[in-house]
Amino acid sequence: MEASFQNRLSMVEPVTGLINTRLYRKVCKLLPVLCVDLMIWRDGRVLLIRRLNHPMRGKFWVVGGRVYLGEHPDDAAYRKAKEEVGLTITGLEPVGYCSDVFNRSATERSTEYHTVSIIYRCDAGTGKIKLDSQSNNFKWARNAPEQFLSKATLFGSIADGIRFPCQW
Repeated sequence: MEASFQNRLSMVEPVTGLINTRLYRKVCKLLPVLCVDLMIWRDGRVLLIRRLNHPMRGKFWVVGGRVYLGEHPDDAAYRKAKEEVGLTITGLEPVGYCSDVFNRSATERSTEYHTVSIIYRCDAGTGKIKLDSQSNNFKWARNAPEQFLSKATLFGSIADGIRFPCQW
């Protein structure tokens, strides 16, 4: 690996793979954070989880989260599905993006938190949902939350299928 990438890796906590919290808070005040959002489908319904952390605390939302340093967004999507809901997803396909500014992040009480997310569509497979500590409930809904869809830019004909309930 090149030296500059090695230097950046030294800011990453070895156990979690995350940059340390102090540095992360500084980064969030200066730059958007790259994330993935997953529209995980099974039997014509999308999986939503009720979040325990900010942003979107207490709301049903799509599975997703940050992309780690050096991680490909596709790999982050597979990782988030496994970590957050215990699923090995299939048929991963990027279908759009979303840029959003929240008034509170998971690590900061009151600060603007700008995320740019790649939105993926995928299949849940047959596994059983196993929630992690960041959510306390889940449901299969006919569609993603309107607040999510209103900020999403979806590609081509995919947009009509996601905005209006459909069978994938």
